[in-house]
Amino acid sequence: MCINKISKKILILLFLCLMLTPNNTIAYNYITREESNYSYNYRNKNYPKALEWYQKYLSTIAPQNYTSNMYYSLGDLYEKTNQELEAVNQYIKALQICPLTKDENGNINYAEFNKIFTAIRNLTTKNKWDEQYLKSLNIAADRNPQDKNVFDLMSYYYIEKGQLDTALQMAKKMLDIAPNSIDSFNRLAIVYYLQGDYSKAQAVIDKALSIDPTNTLTKVYHSYIPFEKGDFQATVDELNNVTPQIDNKMLKYR
Repeated sequence: MCINKISKKILILLFLCLMLTPNNTIAYNYITREESNYSYNYRNKNYPKALEWYQKYLSTIAPQNYTSNMYYSLGDLYEKTNQELEAVNQYIKALQICPLTKDENGNINYAEFNKIFTAIRNLTTKNKWDEQYLKSLNIAADRNPQDKNVFDLMSYYYIEKGQLDTALQMAKKMLDIAPNSIDSFNRLAIVYYLQGDYSKAQAVIDKALSIDPTNTLTKVYHSYIPFEKGDFQATVDELNNVTPQIDNKMLKYR
């Protein structure tokens, strides 16, 4: 009887010790197990199993404590298991909270941010998911308002949708950010051209050529204006001068 009482006391003491053990120690051991199983399956390209283990790992963490890397890893697993829409949704969450750290010179490092944005762009372009793509563009513009490339993509997006007034606004923002960039002038010129405002398009193109008279794409755009005015020979002459330099990739702005 005495032994049983002692045994009970020992069990109670052991239970109390366990309860008083810091939660993070228990969680650490549990998370390590989940992560190791996830890593093992990921390395062996068993992505469905890796996703299962990673979700178990995330279940041990409060959602408000998720990091951008966690969302990105989850998106990567959804992408690898052909759940591409869910992958995009996770990438967008990562984009929203991705930390923008500065280097020793005070410049913001956008490498991680751009990696996430590129993953979104690839999937949304492939699947023509305009809503998700536009959402990611707006996040990028809010978090990286001095990146002319973001507004270039936004302008191009609205050109494709036929929303030329909005495309023009984005092109002007691009020029405000990078007033000496040939890309900025080219984007603005093509929007004016598509709007039928050939005089403004001509003025912008002339300004671009004054900065860089050798830019092939700008020369191509310059040939559009006489064509619209009915001067077909001038168009032919200008294109003959630049045709050997034209790469199909250059004409993406058209």
